[in-house]
Amino acid sequence: MIEYRIRRGDTLPKLSAKFGVPVCMIVRANEKVFHEKAFRIGTLLRIPEIDFCSRTDKNGCLAKESDTIYSLAERLGTSMHALMQENGMREPSELRAGMWIRSAKKTDGFVHTVRAGENLFTLAEKYHMTIQEIMEENRITGDVYPGMQLHIPKRKS
Repeated sequence: MIEYRIRRGDTLPKLSAKFGVPVCMIVRANEKVFHEKAFRIGTLLRIPEIDFCSRTDKNGCLAKESDTIYSLAERLGTSMHALMQENGMREPSELRAGMWIRSAKKTDGFVHTVRAGENLFTLAEKYHMTIQEIMEENRITGDVYPGMQLHIPKRKS
């Protein structure tokens, strides 16, 4: 446990993001403080230490300060695009430490990172799919670009 003294401007969400610990864990570790309504400047809190790897499960993970959409997509085995769509994000910059990121993991295939010169037509040919199947699988409406990650489902035999 980390001991932390409450300072001016501290809130539970800010402390959650600062230490990378869910609000509920801070509250559980300090039940007496919250029961007595003693959350004020100068109060000593116990902040549980947490291994972020253990905060990743099949449903998602807790974002920490150093995470990016790319690193979370890799950790969860999905594409950046699918992860952003699953979590209602338009831009990668919307990611914040302390956010619970729902997994968009698809277990029946793999992730392909688009390279220069590739487009929906060449990828459809390469993976024996239609352009429409790739677009629907990845919930995209336009063309692909280098660096974009696409989920390619395992073909049914």
